[in-house]
Order: sequence, then C-alpha cells, then structure tokens
Amino acid sequence: MSREVVYISTPLESDRLDIRDTNIQRLKRISSKLSSAGYHPIYAPIFAYGLDRNTYQNVAFHNINVASRILVVPHNTGLLSCDVWRDIAYAKMSGTSVVKFRNERDLYRWLNVNIFTFSGASGSGKNRIAKEILDKRRFDFNIVPSVTTRLRHPSDLPGEYLHVSFEEFLSMEDNEEFLWTADIDGGMYGITKQAIDVAVQSEKKSIMIIPPDVLDVLYEYAEGKVWSFYVLSPSEKTLLKRLEQEGEDLSSVRKRIKECKRLDKKARKLRNRYIYIRNEKDLSATISDIQLYFL
Repeated sequence: MSREVVYISTPLESDRLDIRDTNIQRLKRISSKLSSAGYHPIYAPIFAYGLDRNTYQNVAFHNINVASRILVVPHNTGLLSCDVWRDIAYAKMSGTSVVKFRNERDLYRWLNVNIFTFSGASGSGKNRIAKEILDKRRFDFNIVPSVTTRLRHPSDLPGEYLHVSFEEFLSMEDNEEFLWTADIDGGMYGITKQAIDVAVQSEKKSIMIIPPDVLDVLYEYAEGKVWSFYVLSPSEKTLLKRLEQEGEDLSSVRKRIKECKRLDKKARKLRNRYIYIRNEKDLSATISDIQLYFL
C-alpha cells in the first residue's frame, strides 16, 4: 500500500548556525514521527545551502508539487518565516492543499486523533456539516451516540441519539455510566464513558457534536485522542434567514442570535482547543476545508 506523500514546511532559515542546526534537528524529528505514522515526508533541500537561490527554489517547488498536502508547522511562538510563506505561495500555484498547525505538539496530537468534535452556536451549520461528512465517508467514520430523554427530531442524524425514558436515564446516572450530562430545554442528554472508550479503540475515526462547555472533560478523559472544530456563526443576515426557516418567531430569533454572538466570543478565546471553521460559503467548500485535517 503506497504511503501518502506530505511536504513539511517549518521555519528553517537563519543567519545563525546554531539556530539553523536546531531547526534542522526539529525537522528531522517531525519527519521521523510522520514516517512512523505511515506517511512519506519530504521537504526543501535544506542540506544544500550551497545551491544558488533559483535551483533551491526549483527543487522546493518540485517537492511541493508531488505532495498531496503541505503540513505547516510553526515554532511554539506561532510565527512563520519567509521560507514557509514561500512554500505556501508555491502550494497555491500548484494546487496542493495546505494544513496549518499551531505548533509541533499540535501536529503530534493530530497523528493520534480518533475523535473529531464539532461545536458551534445554533444555526452555525455544525449538524449539517457532520451529516454531510458521515454521508460521504460512511466507511471512514462513526458517530459517537448521545443518550437523551427527548423525542426524536427529523434533523437527528442516524445513530446520533439513543432515546431512553427519564427513569432509564436516571438509572444510568446513578450507575455513573455518563462522562457528562446536561439538561437542555427540559430534555436530558448524556455521553457514556463506554461510547468514548469504543470510539478511542476503534480502527475507524469518530465524529461527535458537543456543547463547548464539556470539551475540557472530553480532553481529560480521552487525552491526546481528540481534535476539535468550532463552526463560527455566519453573518447576522444569514443567521436570521436560517433561524426563520426553522419556523421561529422574530423575538426568539433575536435572542438566539444574541446567544450565538456570546458563544462565538467565548470560543474565540480557546485558540489552543479549536480549529475555527466559518460556514458562510458553499457547503462542499466548507467540507473540503475540514477534510484537510482528516487522516
């Protein structure tokens, strides 16, 4: 089975030899991790500093052109150097996908992910995105089911909920089966520890739709196995149209828009937790942006 070719783009250039040597060691470390994970990593000809600039850039461009995607890995400061920006420009010219990480640690967590979570305010489109991914890649992904006491909704995804009585829910809670529970609009919701255990141990990746305030609990329980997207709310005009289509009166819509802004503002402060997705454009384009992060 052929291995996916990925191009590593990380800050390398420096006038100081000690910094350059440190950067090269870092690149070797990243390359080794990717190889162990089943990838075929390539990069710019960093050991050939004697090459003239044009030859160096031509080799770098060729390597980017043969890769399926570029993995951009900044230093822990998050800053990128001119050589990385050049790589990104080359990728746009060649049509190669670019996946940006926050730092080296972020990349290593990505290599071990089993669960992808989607959070967002009402009307952001997170459910629709998850449904589209599950429809298109049903052989690659499972959905982690929630337990709920509410009635079935037409918008529920297949396998998204296990519907139980209120008494059954309380019994499961008494037996400490849940990782977390929530009371939303009179309906009880919960995720069982067993459901997370199954997702972490499965050969297939899993998708979860979760409220933002339980993310830390999930990260602690399934440490190193979770990758999280936050779907930002669209413009107020688009959001107003979406919520009105759901049949809500104007007063309720205004309240939900205010709540959307509050949740988005809170989520933007958690940059170490989320990859932010804006669902303003065509859904297929949004899905393509997300799928860059799928292994």
